Amino acid sequence: MKAHSALESDGHIQDYVVFDLSGPPMADGKGVETPPCEYLVRESYSKHGRQLTAVVNCAGVIQTGNMGEVTVENYDYNMITNTRVPFEIMTHAVPFLKTAAAGAKSNGEGKDDEHVIAPSIVNISSVCGKQSFPGCTAYCMSKAAVDMMARCASVDLAKHGIRVNNVNPGMVVTELHQVSFSS
Repeated sequence: MKAHSALESDGHIQDYVVFDLSGPPMADGKGVETPPCEYLVRESYSKHGRQLTAVVNCAGVIQTGNMGEVTVENYDYNMITNTRVPFEIMTHAVPFLKTAAAGAKSNGEGKDDEHVIAPSIVNISSVCGKQSFPGCTAYCMSKAAVDMMARCASVDLAKHGIRVNNVNPGMVVTELHQVSFSS
């Protein structure tokens, strides 16, 4: 938290939204229920002055299991959070990002201005999307799917001025890894 506070006070962190996507649809107060990923994107858009220029998908879970022993439930657990959630968030964010990109173009930004903020999506994937490891078949599959999704989306969205990238960090021993690999 100390590093976060320092970055925020220096103006490096503008704002962000943390959200639990495992819950039921969210009600808007008028009785309309919205699926969690769509709700998150709409709330972010509203919270940030009806503007959305960046999306960082940083959701992740891991449930281990060797091929031949891993269950469909294990597969679903890994794939829903690690692949479906980023897909849904990207899908709901794209219209807002297209609007931001069009606004930047119509304002003449980008010609001589080095500080134009091109809309972008960054997915936090894993080295497991690029390399196989024992005991985590479904997790590796889910991260490989995120990598391909980003490559396809970057081709589809480039014409709109939207960048899509992945970050594939190596293993960072976190509580998630300690719990997952201790069993």
